[in-house]
Amino acid sequence: MTDQPQTPQPFQLIRPAADGRITKSDLKAKASEITAPVHDGEMYALDLDIQLKGIEEVVAAARKSIREAVISEAGRYARHDSRKAGVRFEVRNGAVQYDYGADPVYASLKAQLEARKALLDAALESGTIADADGAVVPKVPVRKTNDPYIQYTIPE
Repeated sequence: MTDQPQTPQPFQLIRPAADGRITKSDLKAKASEITAPVHDGEMYALDLDIQLKGIEEVVAAARKSIREAVISEAGRYARHDSRKAGVRFEVRNGAVQYDYGADPVYASLKAQLEARKALLDAALESGTIADADGAVVPKVPVRKTNDPYIQYTIPE
């Protein structure tokens, strides 16, 4: 028996090719296999989508649970062009976020922009309005419209 953990075999949603590699074409093929019952009229799309949403939640929780172990294990590989199952990976540092609000000039400008945005929003909802200087606040055009989506709430 070895002290190195082995890749468990019972759970294999994606079966690697004969050479042990996982490719995007493998993933697309699995997606086609999963969605085929909907396209063939054998399953309702909403039923499958609810199951897929559940799988997303399971995968997110599982990845969060093993994140530290994954980072640790990946750190033992070479720094560049590390691969496992044909998949290239690299440990990267997380993004740095700066607190621009600590700068009083920035904070003042941001507050002014937020106030102007509130005026623009009000003009869209209530018709013609004027700002503090008496200038008419224009109705801004729609820049983008998002596609409709389904929001799921899975009970605890």
